[in-house]
Formats: sequence, C-alpha cells, structure tokens
Amino acid sequence: MSAHANPDIVDDIQSYKGEPTTNLLSSPTDMEGSGWSLGNTASQITITGNQSDPFGQNNAILFGVASDGGNYPHIRQIDKITGTTSSHTISIWAKSKSGSTRFDLVCFRSNPWGTAFSKTVTLTSEWQRFELTGNPLDTTGHRVYFMCQNVSSGTATEVYMAYPQLEAKSHATQFVDGTRSVTQGLIDRTGNTTIDLSNVSFDSNAQMTFDGTDDYVTLGSDSILQDIGSFATIECWFKSSSLVGSKFAIMVGWGDGTSYYSNFGIGNWFSAWSDESIYVGINSAAVVYAERDGSAKYHDGNWHHAVALMGYNNHKIYVDGSEVSVSFSYGSNSVSTSKLFGFSSGTSLYWIKTLR
Repeated sequence: MSAHANPDIVDDIQSYKGEPTTNLLSSPTDMEGSGWSLGNTASQITITGNQSDPFGQNNAILFGVASDGGNYPHIRQIDKITGTTSSHTISIWAKSKSGSTRFDLVCFRSNPWGTAFSKTVTLTSEWQRFELTGNPLDTTGHRVYFMCQNVSSGTATEVYMAYPQLEAKSHATQFVDGTRSVTQGLIDRTGNTTIDLSNVSFDSNAQMTFDGTDDYVTLGSDSILQDIGSFATIECWFKSSSLVGSKFAIMVGWGDGTSYYSNFGIGNWFSAWSDESIYVGINSAAVVYAERDGSAKYHDGNWHHAVALMGYNNHKIYVDGSEVSVSFSYGSNSVSTSKLFGFSSGTSLYWIKTLR
C-alpha cells in the first residue's frame, strides 16, 4: 500500500481513490449523454463533446451560447436529489475558452419555485474545480444547473465543463462515475488487495483521518501480507512540532488484532529512549531503533521522509535520504494473519494521522 501524507508530493493516485461516496448524476463523463438536458433558449446552445479535460482524457464538453442566447442558458439534470434533511454538494471542473466568464452552480427547486442554494464564480482559461454545498430544503422537483452568464446583451460565451458530481455530503470528494464503496477507496499498489475503510473517518477535504479513538483500516488477508519473509520496507512521511516527556508517536501502526502490535514511530518509546529517537518493531520478532544524527531534529514542524529496512539481523533506518546510525537492533521479521493499519487491539493503541 502507498498513501502519501505529504501535501507537497504529487502522487499518481494509484493508491488512494477517495472517500466512499455516490455520484447521483447520470452520465457524469458524458455530458451529452442520458440524463442531461438544456434549458433557457436551448436552440441557441451548442454542445461539442470529446474535449480535453484536466486529466488528459477527452471527457469534457465545450458549452457554447450564441450572442442572442437569452438569460442564463444552462445544462441540467432533474430530480437527482431524493432526501433533503442533510447537506448536498455539487462540484464540477470548468474553465473559459478565453478571457473571464461568469459561471453559476445552482440547485433549483419547484416546490416552492425558486433557488435552494447557488454559487457564482468567475472562470478563467485555467481548469479549476468548483464546489457548492447547501440544503435542498424540500422533497420534490430539484434541478442541478450549470449556467453561463447572461448573454442577452450580445456577447457570445464558450466554456469547458468536465466531471460534474452531486453527493449527499457536506463536502466534495474525489470524482467517481457511480459509487465508490468502502473497499474501493484505498487499494494496494498492485490493485489486487481489498482494503476496508468502514472504520475510518474523513475530513472536509475528503482525506482519511484517524481520530485516536476507534479508527483503523483493515488491510485484509492477502498472501503478500501474511509473511513479509526475509526482507521488508516500511515507508512514510511524518511531521511533528513537539513531542517531549516520555511520549512517542506511531507514524505507521499495524497488527493482526490479536497479538503484539507492530509500528514505525518516533519519540521516547515507553521512556526507554530519547525524545529524538526513531524506531520500528515487527510483531515482537524484530526491533530496531536509532537516535537522531548530529544536529538533525525530527520535531521541527517540517515534513520528513522515513524508511525502515527490515531484514534478518540487518536492519536500517533512513531519514530524508540519509542512513541513521542504529543504536540497537535484534531479531528477524515475521508477520502473519490479516493486518490492521492504524490500530493495535493488543495494546489498544490508535493512530492519529491524516492520509492524503
């Protein structure tokens, strides 16, 4: 599994697909397709499909309105909101063909007739994702509009749109065509291991969080996790501002839910080492720890990249690309049964982190 917590790293998104959700819109990768219709002087609107989108695919449309296109020409879907007691979020990628252009995201309702919630933005020639959250307020006749500016004054308008999404959530999540289940939001790098996110929380940026109380990820029992054999690599990014007084932080924690926990962490482990130590232990079979080298500081508020190499009596730790002198190590690594990431029931230790 690979999940980056460093926001400065450009990930290829092979691992974290996003918070589980359902996109309530039909044909979100084909805005010429089923479920979409045009409103307000539709005869003056042109749709050109198969346009380049923000991710190098051809799933965008070019929405064009003639100079006499009338008031607020738009593309829409109707009756996609089925419950109204909770917030819904609309999102879409958009840009203007040239210059700056007014653009509106709107949730309209027919009972009573009027706008439930809306947002006006200004498009530029750069792709941006726009989001709108609100309460639909009633139960029938909801319409999701993506609208261009009022062009009745004689100015033609052309904008690109891609990847529209409507969710029954208070924030936007990563785009999905259909439903992303709790076992599809996070996958291992091979794409073959089912990872259950049922017990994980998510923040307003749709990133995984571990609340320190009862959050964890079940990695499953794939054979690659059953026995890491003679060699294993554990890698993570971490950031710490302060950790003193016989405390330690688990950067990566895992276990089988029944026996001794395994973890990669920093700090004064059970008051045995210093505040600036870094260590890794695997299922009580292998343990290695190192003190920081020279003037290096781990609790400096900056991101650091840590790698632990675990082999038969040949364990190493690297921080920011440099090997740290190992102060103590013993044993060989051995791990069995299915794994939990972020929790060890053997000692009731939960992990507080955000994964991006």
